[in-house]
Amino acid sequence: MLQHQWQSGTVCLMAGMSVAIGNLLDGRKTYIAGAPRSRNTGQVLLFRPTADAMSVQPSHYLSGEQFGSGFGYAVAVADFDSDGY
Repeated sequence: MLQHQWQSGTVCLMAGMSVAIGNLLDGRKTYIAGAPRSRNTGQVLLFRPTADAMSVQPSHYLSGEQFGSGFGYAVAVADFDSDGY
């Protein structure tokens, strides 16, 4: 489920274990990073560039559902319907 908030915990998240870039979320450039140890179930974090394009801010996250699942260990971006996004 997409959420609009993310907090890092005090444990090693392994954020950036896997990374990808794609035109997601309204066709805008989005940076994706897997964090397989986040919240003990793993997360995939979606980052958007700031208005000045000098940094990125977390905008959404997807969370794993099973303890120790390593969700986010690998991420990929694909255009399944050939619309360019």
